[in-house]
Amino acid sequence: MNMGRFLILLSMFTFAMASVLMTSNNSADAYILPDSGQTLCYDDFGYVISCHTTGQDGEYNINSMNFTSNGDYTVTDNNTGLIWKKCSVGQNDDATCSGTAATFNWYQATGTEDATYNPVGSYRNACGELSGDWRLPTKRELMSLVDFSIPSPGPTIQTTYFKNTPSLSRYWSSTTMGAGNPAYSTTGWAMDFGYGDIYGTLRTDTYFVRCVHGQQTAQNFIDNHDATVTDTRTGLTWQQCTVGQDPSTNCGGSYTIFTWDNAVSYCNDLVFPPSGAVFSDWRLPNPKEFESLQDDSLWNPSINRTFFPNNPTSAYHTSTTDASTPTHNWWAGFVGNTNGSNIKKNSVGVVRCVRGGSLGNFARLIHENSPVDDYLTLRDAYEAANEEDIIEAQAVDSTENLTLSGNISVTLKGGYDSGFVTNSGFTQVNSIIIDGSGSVAIDNIRIR
Repeated sequence: MNMGRFLILLSMFTFAMASVLMTSNNSADAYILPDSGQTLCYDDFGYVISCHTTGQDGEYNINSMNFTSNGDYTVTDNNTGLIWKKCSVGQNDDATCSGTAATFNWYQATGTEDATYNPVGSYRNACGELSGDWRLPTKRELMSLVDFSIPSPGPTIQTTYFKNTPSLSRYWSSTTMGAGNPAYSTTGWAMDFGYGDIYGTLRTDTYFVRCVHGQQTAQNFIDNHDATVTDTRTGLTWQQCTVGQDPSTNCGGSYTIFTWDNAVSYCNDLVFPPSGAVFSDWRLPNPKEFESLQDDSLWNPSINRTFFPNNPTSAYHTSTTDASTPTHNWWAGFVGNTNGSNIKKNSVGVVRCVRGGSLGNFARLIHENSPVDDYLTLRDAYEAANEEDIIEAQAVDSTENLTLSGNISVTLKGGYDSGFVTNSGFTQVNSIIIDGSGSVAIDNIRIR
């Protein structure tokens, strides 16, 4: 068996059905990072312009924000798979989320016992008190709800689904501030849906709570050994070094500073890496994409230093304009997990470009060496396949129960990015079970 190409020969068996479980290096589903929501582009004076070829956030609509009201006062994010409470804690579970949202300090919000602020006699656990396995979301999960097309005072959240969200409102996250820095051991992170940014604040402050259900996501980086790094959880591929640093010296040297216009143009015009598989679809990342890089277990810089060495703590430009003040743009940084304020576009900052991120079409079908189409699932690709076709699968965390019927042979190839270009990632077959006149069980096969 070739580890780089796994051939499923269904014609070897006389059976009615085969079951294939596809997964990667853990059992979690892919975390599809939602779009920022911004659809407009702006000139230097803040006037709306056509987005065509600008490279601004509004030109890209990758994994559009997409929610479903479940009819039980919960809302599913169809990108992340997280299920949210429609109403804030304290409001009534009704069509309009009537009533007044309650406020909690961080200890009460997280269910952390504290002799002064959450004592045993009056202990609170804002989400744990609800029926079911509800929990307080991380700051990354809260930011996934922000709609950056909505100007302050907001709320910068889609109120069609999240009714009666208070304006100028901060919501507690479960994420502690200043991991690794004792000076910040009494602070936590709160998401401000009035503006759309993240605040480090004292745990004794009182803010609102919105509860979530679902598995937390984690980063899963792969060094592509070409001065780029791919996070297989989001499908994003990043420049390993800040622009100006030298990849050949472990991202040594000085970084380059840019105004916002120059930062957007640099990534928009970038052809990178300089050798091997070269790409021209780079862009300046939006705030949600930058938040996906944050490593909240680290401090100054709060980013994985193995994959992103010598990362400066300067302000990074994002591609996203402040909808309230279009002469400003959102920025991000890695000083103590900072993310989400805005600065004037003529201010200077540093740059790291990104590409990819669309995980919607997981598989691609190849017939007679020519691509046929992209598909959401392996199942969809298989249904369209003919004898001896090839199915290419992205190197992302994805679990899919695939029922195969019929006597055709299909070649499965893995380790593709979101543009179906090979990278150093892999698709892992956790198990294949074929039932019929014979049975085969194969575990932990990495397909490149």
